[in-house]
Amino acid sequence: MENTRQRKQFHKQAGIWLVALFVVLAVAFMRGKVNVKAAETDDITITRYVDGREQTDSWTEGEWEYTVGDSINLSVKVEGISDTTNLKYKWRYAGKVVSESTGGAESSVTITKECGEDSPDCIISNGDEEIDTVWFTLETTETLEVFCPTLFIDGEKAPETTEDDGNTEYSWDDSINLQLGQKLKIKLNVESTYDAKNISYEWYQQDEDGWYNDKISDENDGNTDTVTVKKQKYGKEKYRCEVTDGNQEEDIYIIIPEVKTLSVIKKVNGEVYKSGIEGIRGKKYTLKVDAESVYKDENGKTNITYKWYKGYDEEDIQGKTDTLEIELESEGTAYTCEVSDGNSVKECDFFIDIKDTLSRSICTVVFNGQEYFSGSAQLLEIPRGTELKLRNLATSTLGKVDFQWYDSHKNPVPDEQGGKTSTITIKKSTQGEETYYCKVTDGNIEKESEITLGAEDTLDFSAEINGKAEHSNDEEPFKMKKGEKATLSIVDVKTTYDNAKITYQWYEGSDTLLEGETNPHLTITKKAGYEEYTCKVSDGNVTHQTYFVLDIESGLEWTSYINGKQAERDEDGLLDASIEAETGDKILMEVRAESSYEDSTLSYQWYKDDKKIKGATQSSYTATKQAATEYYAEERVNDENYYCEISDGYTSDTCYFTLRTKKTLSIKAFINGANTSKLETAAAGEKYVLKADSSSTHKNSNITCKWYQEGEEGWNRVCDESGNMVTTPELAITKNGTKREDWKVEVTDGNDIEQMTFSLAGTEHCEHKWSIDDIEDATCTKDGKKMYSCEYCYKQKIEKIPALGHEWDEGTVTKQPSVTEEGIRTYKCKHSGCKETKTEKIAKLPKPEEPSTEPEEPSTEPMNPSTGETKPSKDDKVPATEAPKKNTGTTQKTLKVGTKVTDKKSKAVYKVTGKKTVQYIKSSVKNIKTVNIPATITVKKVKYQVTSIAAKAVKGNKKLTKVVIPASIKNIGAQAFAGCKNLKNITIKTPYLTKKKVGAKAFKGISAKAVIKVPKKQLKAYQKMLVSKGVSKKAKIKK
Repeated sequence: MENTRQRKQFHKQAGIWLVALFVVLAVAFMRGKVNVKAAETDDITITRYVDGREQTDSWTEGEWEYTVGDSINLSVKVEGISDTTNLKYKWRYAGKVVSESTGGAESSVTITKECGEDSPDCIISNGDEEIDTVWFTLETTETLEVFCPTLFIDGEKAPETTEDDGNTEYSWDDSINLQLGQKLKIKLNVESTYDAKNISYEWYQQDEDGWYNDKISDENDGNTDTVTVKKQKYGKEKYRCEVTDGNQEEDIYIIIPEVKTLSVIKKVNGEVYKSGIEGIRGKKYTLKVDAESVYKDENGKTNITYKWYKGYDEEDIQGKTDTLEIELESEGTAYTCEVSDGNSVKECDFFIDIKDTLSRSICTVVFNGQEYFSGSAQLLEIPRGTELKLRNLATSTLGKVDFQWYDSHKNPVPDEQGGKTSTITIKKSTQGEETYYCKVTDGNIEKESEITLGAEDTLDFSAEINGKAEHSNDEEPFKMKKGEKATLSIVDVKTTYDNAKITYQWYEGSDTLLEGETNPHLTITKKAGYEEYTCKVSDGNVTHQTYFVLDIESGLEWTSYINGKQAERDEDGLLDASIEAETGDKILMEVRAESSYEDSTLSYQWYKDDKKIKGATQSSYTATKQAATEYYAEERVNDENYYCEISDGYTSDTCYFTLRTKKTLSIKAFINGANTSKLETAAAGEKYVLKADSSSTHKNSNITCKWYQEGEEGWNRVCDESGNMVTTPELAITKNGTKREDWKVEVTDGNDIEQMTFSLAGTEHCEHKWSIDDIEDATCTKDGKKMYSCEYCYKQKIEKIPALGHEWDEGTVTKQPSVTEEGIRTYKCKHSGCKETKTEKIAKLPKPEEPSTEPEEPSTEPMNPSTGETKPSKDDKVPATEAPKKNTGTTQKTLKVGTKVTDKKSKAVYKVTGKKTVQYIKSSVKNIKTVNIPATITVKKVKYQVTSIAAKAVKGNKKLTKVVIPASIKNIGAQAFAGCKNLKNITIKTPYLTKKKVGAKAFKGISAKAVIKVPKKQLKAYQKMLVSKGVSKKAKIKK
């Protein structure tokens, strides 16, 4: 380790000399004094290889990762020199020459990976003239895991560091109050997957020059994970510990806070300053800092200095006393006072913002008797000559507001039109768009807004493919064969624009310009896969665009196998190629595919967790099952997800495989010897022994434990008096107070991970705060239920949801009546998922030859005026014989179940699923980037609630980055968002989702770095559920 420290020190000093040398060489080169000349040619190429693979300057993290002891073959190849007889190769690694050779265009060496990050190199010379030094990149496999260190002050454990696990520098915030001479213990928490029993440590203290040359002696535990030091000076003190497990080296820096000697109070106009203060423009304010210090300089005096500067410009000095008078400017004012007592420095920031006394300056237009805001006005089709009223809605808390309107040429609107009032009257003078502006002020705030009046729609046309009217879209693309030609056309162009000039511009997709394609016709030759073309047509006033969507019918069929067994379809109808396995098991995954296209060539590419597996391009792949890394195994967080992309050159598809962790571990919980994990009452001050009695069926079982206690911010590691994490099966605790306490043990056997939570209920009365754990929907005949648990204690409750009862449709005649037989009308229940029916007889038809002589009794049921047939009442009872009531209002007819509708604005496609409920099917916009699903949509003046998302709704959209799921959603279909690898932002507002209501693999393959916002009360339940539906364990799920 001492050699490592010296090497690092040398590298820092050498870096300075290298920079200086580079500058000298650069200057010499610019003056023509440095020439690099090859023996025979200037065109020399050197290629480097690691284990037979070419290594370039562009590589991904982990690509060249090795562990100590690995044998690595390095080689170089020189091209561009015809005579290689005098070529010399000197190989260096870990500070020494490992090989030298002469002659030939290639040279290689085999090295053994040593500890640390040293990179090998090869110096190549032609005779005595050096050509180049080739550096190789060798990464060290990360085997060290660093957790937050623990600080003890005079034996007492300090508050936790504000840094996160995995950092290399740790400090503590101002909550720690240190004094000179205090005894400090710094304990590192480091684990290793390489050699956990032989982790070594070397501690150093930073000197006055910033170097870490002062090694802490072994007497002060300078060679252990816990070092003992004293607070020696008022300022900050820094320490470095070099940690290694024999494979990886890591430098961990510890910053001990300064001794607090300076305290300040910020004031504005004599009142204590509070963040977010606001004022009025032009008013004067007095800023002041009241400072006190206990620090004395070498002369025994306290000397406090002040330096005021404006904004954050330290050179713009405004004053050097404790007080500064300022005048508030139009955009607010920011000042900083730097206060120092010679030991501590505090920066006191003041910001006084302009108080927003003026409401939003919003413009509206009254058109056809309705008022529209500025955002909607541009969408209106307003004819020339239309008289309009424009209004600005600004008001001020200061009273008077001044207005000034301007026309589209920025000329002031005349006073006779109300140019200096909130409302003006204008007449639209052109067929195109017109923009008006309004400036508003109350003397303190100035705002400007505008409103654009939409152009008159003067253009109309139709679209054709191969001379026939075609309406092609994402849902129904125009199908073609590869190599086939098609002519896309714009026809029947009509315009009413005065100065019309019709122009055309074609695009591939929606934005890739096709140069020179400015005619009404475009002839294309079909390529493989999906294609989209756009034509933008303009008459000089408005521009409309139309889309042509072309596709090839897939000829690809495949079946998946896992360990030789054919995959079966799951409850959602999807191929479920999954298997349970233990750590170390070999799993063979296989795809058997074929294509109906004769000239097709099948290709394969395998992925694991969305990362391409290099070289895995065959129809099968063998994986080795890894150990579980996190709890929630029953929710599939430890699943290893593989998939294979299959292509025949025309279309492609994806086949998914899942390796699940076999359950091999079980835990029995004991509290004070009793087989239980919960105590309904636990008195403060009582002692309890929590025990996890674990057993495993794993073939290489090695059971280990870790204990945690729940705090305000989550679960905290339980450590013993020395700061080491408790890893025994038993934990002795003392109940601290009257509130509930939760403890958790995490157990692993090298394959599986299990957790057990121990709950000690409080003795105080609990004001229950209930959160929904699960919902079972009511059906027509069966009650549902809502299941709650208290967030403070472990009590649960169940709330009944009454059965819905059947709601029958208008019925369908399934058997027509005749003279000799009665007919039958069949009714279906309208509720989604209910398949119940009922029937009703229809009276026989009268015989024409024997007309009835008796008066016919009136029907006791309402009649259908169109058929003369009776309908059942909603409650399925025979109604009274009173006359039916007249409908005094207008009832809008709902759409038939199964009807598909497309929202014109969002281009989203919905399917009617019930009475006033719809399902989000997909977006008709190809590769849409944002999907914001509304809670309701309105179709023909009828409002429908969006209650579900269809299976495969946006599957495979690699452009999608953001999704918003509204509070109305109760079901999400299988693979709804699967394969959206760039989906990083998801907002889930609905509280109704459960594992049963979200289909398999609904979020499989989204970005591993996704941030998912969920309702606060559902946070814990949704974290488990989302991971089970494909969300990566690396994703951030928050409230």
